[in-house]
Amino acid sequence: MTARESGGRIALVGWTFLYLMLFLKLPILALLGIVWWAIRQSTDPEHQPDDGGGLKDPHRHRPRDPRRPHSP
Repeated sequence: MTARESGGRIALVGWTFLYLMLFLKLPILALLGIVWWAIRQSTDPEHQPDDGGGLKDPHRHRPRDPRRPHSP
């Protein structure tokens, strides 16, 4: 193997390394940007329900117990 052939392979590995280190980081940066944008969103108080946070039906009955088997 000559020095020239060896240099070509190193250059190819260099471009591959550059691709893996830079271009594959773009989806991660996009995800971080979306999370940052979602955190910064302010909640609109007009659209939040004002039900006090309690149960919808305070007089709800307890479910019935299962029936016991009958004798034949």
